[in-house]
Amino acid sequence: MKWNNAIVAKRVSTHKKFAWFPIRLENGNLLWLTPYYEEVYFYSSGFGYRSLASYYYTKDEYMMRKLSGVE
Repeated sequence: MKWNNAIVAKRVSTHKKFAWFPIRLENGNLLWLTPYYEEVYFYSSGFGYRSLASYYYTKDEYMMRKLSGVE
């Protein structure tokens, strides 16, 4: 029997985007007409990758998240 991690592979895709329309960040603030980072988590279960969750961060929040090593 395989472990769950061997069957389900996790992949993270990060994109830098521009907020032309208002979006809500993870901390609850509203962001508009500024650049932001989007992290999309994909999971594979043998039938290809599916998007499971999307998170939005400002530049400062994204840098603090990467420096702290939070995954």
